[in-house]
Amino acid sequence: MSVMIGACYFQMTIESQYLPSFKGFAFVSVQMMHMLFMMPAMTVFWKDYPVVVREFQANMYSPSAYYLAKTTADSIQYLVFPVIFSTILLGMTDLPLTLYIVLHYLLVNILLSLNACSIAQSFAAMCGHLATGMTVLPIVVVPLMVFGGFMITYDAIPWYFVPLAWASWYKYGFEAITIVFFETINMIPGCGSANTSNSSTVSPMSAQGNCSTGPKFIEDQAFAISNLWLDYTVILAALLFWKVLGVCAFTWRIRRA
Repeated sequence: MSVMIGACYFQMTIESQYLPSFKGFAFVSVQMMHMLFMMPAMTVFWKDYPVVVREFQANMYSPSAYYLAKTTADSIQYLVFPVIFSTILLGMTDLPLTLYIVLHYLLVNILLSLNACSIAQSFAAMCGHLATGMTVLPIVVVPLMVFGGFMITYDAIPWYFVPLAWASWYKYGFEAITIVFFETINMIPGCGSANTSNSSTVSPMSAQGNCSTGPKFIEDQAFAISNLWLDYTVILAALLFWKVLGVCAFTWRIRRA
């Protein structure tokens, strides 16, 4: 999957003509961390469920201890696979690869993959049946993805949907990736006077606002450079919320069995 996506953005660099493509690159990085890892993570408990019930009734361990041990052991792959995915994707583009950018990009993707797993596992514990969980989970996740900032900018979201944008971890991941790539760019190549020249492939950035500097591009997406650490904080808070909710739901279900 990373090779296929990388082929779409092959040798993409930060220039005016590639700005719409970069938005796709940043958002698909966030999206893939959920699409690739969320559904497989839902199946983690089901084959062991009867065993856990029996051993809990035999007073061998508590449901919360099993849940935390099982999810922690399974999380190793969700640390490794995002790094492999992100490395291949970055390697196929021509984006700037400073240590600062690479580390932030990897960290965002790792946190989002862990968040995806926590969401899937908590829904599996709450729903009680695998088929039910796989049906309900997309109903919750897809609206959050829609208001993540790619399909509609944050400042254009109707007021009655703003709470969904606030809760969308897609938005915070998308914003963080955009910030780390553009915050230090003084002038985007191809902007300025180049926008007025004749181009057969890309028109002036009519859909992007005024193409000029990296900070201006960030602002045009309704993002703010000062929000970088807020983005990390919200993603971590969401990760912890779903983890705690999963522990509580799994404990309740096992004790009720």
